[in-house]
Amino acid sequence: MLKLIELEDNNYKELEVLRILPSQKSFVKDFEGCVEYKREYPFLRIYGIYDEAINKYVGLTAIARWDSNLSIPVDERWCWLDELFIDEKYQHQGYGKRIIPIIVEKMKELYKPKKIVLSVCNDNPAKFLYEELGFIKTNLVYVEESDSIIKKDTLLPPDEFVMYLKIEDNKEA
Repeated sequence: MLKLIELEDNNYKELEVLRILPSQKSFVKDFEGCVEYKREYPFLRIYGIYDEAINKYVGLTAIARWDSNLSIPVDERWCWLDELFIDEKYQHQGYGKRIIPIIVEKMKELYKPKKIVLSVCNDNPAKFLYEELGFIKTNLVYVEESDSIIKKDTLLPPDEFVMYLKIEDNKEA
């Protein structure tokens, strides 16, 4: 069984050894990148992906309700699946497909979102997994410098695009 365990002092050493493949560095933050990101955005939550069957952490995810623009009402803020990676030793074993629904449930519990969004690079093979699990590709792109989402000119294919998963069963959202 997989479970999410929030990053804390007592599991930091176990999580810091998780690695991504060199080919993934252009589209996902590694452990150090996630920790640095959390320093910049304290509302980000980092979770280790723990496999109870082997008693090991096999990956990491970072999630947030993007609270940087406090003028937007809470229930209308974007809820982001910011980062997700499986350690290089455990890739291609079905962990991504099994953990994404667990991450979605955690986000529903914490944030009661109407939509969960993520941005994905065109060359990231995980985009197909996200589509398979119900995420919908948009013609929107996230611009980190301005912390905004903009419509991308369809004539210019974006290097990165936003996908979303609509949450139907959150009556409180």
